[in-house]
Amino acid sequence: MDYDKMKKLEVISWNPFTGCKKISPACKNCYAEGLSLKLHKWGTAGYENKFKFTVHHDRLKKAAPLKRKKPTLYFINNMSDTFHEDANEQSIDKIFNIVEQAQWHNFYMLTKRSCRMKEYFENRVVPDNLWLEVTVEDKKFGLARLKDLQVIETGKKCACFWRPVERCVIR
Repeated sequence: MDYDKMKKLEVISWNPFTGCKKISPACKNCYAEGLSLKLHKWGTAGYENKFKFTVHHDRLKKAAPLKRKKPTLYFINNMSDTFHEDANEQSIDKIFNIVEQAQWHNFYMLTKRSCRMKEYFENRVVPDNLWLEVTVEDKKFGLARLKDLQVIETGKKCACFWRPVERCVIR
């Protein structure tokens, strides 16, 4: 699906994982952490652990994107990181199996753990309906993430720049 068509889709978050751990300067003002704490305070299901990394097996089992027939743009794990160090490969596999099955939708995911993403996709095919995105907050962290993203074989890649980054060349 091209970008112009994708802009017209409804955007929905799908969070089979919640919670995270700060690993770089971009994590300092994490919106997901603040929102998770509010959701916990309000008694929202799935936020009992506040911002501690949690795999929600019930959400993986429900596979909500497969039940929705209207073409949608899903943001995967916007309240976590799909490639968090505590996420097991079986749970990550389940996410991408659902993505592969739901070809009428588009999905995107943002990670700061690009090295693990690169390793994960070394022996796997990126689904055609999945956009991979990395956070680029500065040259120190961002350049490595961009390099990791660059070697993954897919045409659907993008970067989330948090502020102007000093000039850098990727080779």
